[in-house]
Amino acid sequence: MMPLMSVIYGPVQSLGIVLIGGMLVSTQLFPWAVRRADWREIKPLLVSIVLTIPAGSYLLFHLEPALVIRIIGILIIASALLLLSGWSYKGPRGIIPAVSAGAACGFINGFSGLGGAPLVLYVFSNPVSAEIQRANLIIAVTIISFCVFISLVIGGGMGAEVLACGAIIAPVQMVGAWLGTRLFQILPTAVFKQFSLIMLVIFGVSVTFL
Repeated sequence: MMPLMSVIYGPVQSLGIVLIGGMLVSTQLFPWAVRRADWREIKPLLVSIVLTIPAGSYLLFHLEPALVIRIIGILIIASALLLLSGWSYKGPRGIIPAVSAGAACGFINGFSGLGGAPLVLYVFSNPVSAEIQRANLIIAVTIISFCVFISLVIGGGMGAEVLACGAIIAPVQMVGAWLGTRLFQILPTAVFKQFSLIMLVIFGVSVTFL
C-alpha cells in the first residue's frame, strides 16, 4: 500500500495509516506465534530492530517528502527483484548475523515501513519448520509495527486525520488480507509469488519515475 498511499497523503501520514490496519492483523496472530517462536533465535534480531527504528524515523521526518517517496519506490523495486531472484541467505547464524539483519530491517521500517526483505530472507533461511518460521516472522512484524507507531506518535505523525483514515482503511486491509489468503490457497505458490512481486515492481516504478 505504501507507494500509492505516499503519493496521495505523503510518506509520514501514509505510514501511520497503513500501520493501524497492520497492527490489528499482527495482534490477532501474536498469541499463536508467542507459543511457537524460537525466542533464542529472534531475541538479538528484535533488540536490533527496536534500537534502529528511531534512526529511520528521524530521516522520514527530516527529508523532503518527494525524496522519501522516490526512495520508497527504489526500496520496493530492489526488495521485489531480490525476492524474485530466488536468492536465499546461506551464511552463518548467531548474534552478529541476526543483529545485522535486524538493523537493516529496523532502519528501513522506521523510514518507510518496507523492511520486509531482510527480515523475510533471514527468518526463512533458518532450517526449522515452516510453523516456527512463520511464528518468528509474526513476532518480528508485531514488534516492528508497534515500535514504528510509537516513533510516529513521538514525531507528531499520528494526528486525528491519520487515525481516522487508518480506522476507515483498516477493515479494507483485513478483507484484502483474507482475499489474498484465499488466492494463495487456490493459485500455485510460484504463480502467486511471481505475480505479487511483479506488481510490487510496477508500483515501485510508478512512484519512482513517473
